[in-house]
Amino acid sequence: MATQPKPRFEKIALAIAPPIARLTLSNPPVNVLDVPMMDELLAAVEEVEQRSDVAAIVLSGNQRAFSAGVDVKAHTPDKVRDMLVKFHSVIRAVTATKKVSIAAVRGTCMGGGAELAAVCDIVYNPLDTPLLKSARARGHICIDGLGMLMHQAVPAFAAFYGVTPSVTPALRAELEQALTHG
Repeated sequence: MATQPKPRFEKIALAIAPPIARLTLSNPPVNVLDVPMMDELLAAVEEVEQRSDVAAIVLSGNQRAFSAGVDVKAHTPDKVRDMLVKFHSVIRAVTATKKVSIAAVRGTCMGGGAELAAVCDIVYNPLDTPLLKSARARGHICIDGLGMLMHQAVPAFAAFYGVTPSVTPALRAELEQALTHG
């Protein structure tokens, strides 16, 4: 009988479909950031950083929570130092990445989860706001901020990386998928 290969990560999921890497927090029910998850987050960000075919990292949780924060069990005097060193390593890796980092926040986002989202280049929640839904229901033409964001990012991307990206319907579709479904 064949054995199933052990998943590379247990507390996160990493899906790479160039030019986007999706990093999903997966520690139900509210994606508490424990030390093993921090190790996995750091490894995933470092792996994505090495990929020249990836331009953006989208971090997300589930419908209930982006993350309720760092595990309170890691705040005891005997564990807090190790936890802070690991958590700060994740924060430094996200802030240092040359990829565009996007936090697609849905649901609860507190404490260390809010800190993780806040250090991303962009925090997006949600793409289709109640204001846009209401205006659309009244028959108004609505434009969300994603198109403007993509076009405004072209000069900055070109300045940082020496490559001028093309804003295409396919890129928008990829970003919409990443932002709405993680």
